Amino acid sequence: MNFSKDLINTCIAAADRGGPGQDKMKITVKLFSSLMEYLPKNIEGNAIQLDESGSITPNQVLQRFNVPDAEVRTMIRNGVFLPGEDRDKSLEEGDVLTVWPAIQGG
Repeated sequence: MNFSKDLINTCIAAADRGGPGQDKMKITVKLFSSLMEYLPKNIEGNAIQLDESGSITPNQVLQRFNVPDAEVRTMIRNGVFLPGEDRDKSLEEGDVLTVWPAIQGG
């Protein structure tokens, strides 16, 4: 069998990404204040980069870290406020999700 160089390169590139249809999507998640306690213990600072093989929503990200809904006040996606109705829409490659807790004061 003769395989074209383009086909071989396409297969190699797919394998490097985890196989066909397995493109990894990088998303940065930043949790602030009291929400930082939900990040893995080995993380320094308040940010973690996720490599996702499928779609994921902001709410799914928070579920993954076991962040209770009641503790979340503000979500920002790429510097833009994310209202509640948009928190179940898929994130995209390179997105930065920033999450703030409800802060009480007096």
